[in-house]
Amino acid sequence: MTTPTSSTKSTDTKVANGNSSRATDAGKGKDQNAFVSIGLKVVGTTKKAGNRSLDAYEKALDSSLEYHSAIAAVTNVEWVSTIADAQAKLAREISAATTAASRELLK
Repeated sequence: MTTPTSSTKSTDTKVANGNSSRATDAGKGKDQNAFVSIGLKVVGTTKKAGNRSLDAYEKALDSSLEYHSAIAAVTNVEWVSTIADAQAKLAREISAATTAASRELLK
């Protein structure tokens, strides 16, 4: 009766492990594709939410600046009206630049 040598045992283990690692690698590929797919969906949804937030911000700011300008127009002091309109114009320009840059980053 012959007994297996230690070199035979290690070869058998390597072959068995090699076959199981191939099966595991195939499973990892499927899992990785699922994670990538989920990640892409999360990124897409986040971009949409970011754009909606920017839309809401622009509407709120525009409404606030319109109110600001309307109040300034009601005052009978010309320099107050001029300053208020200038501030509103500056705020609109800054807002337009920052939201444009933000939208570019969300593409």
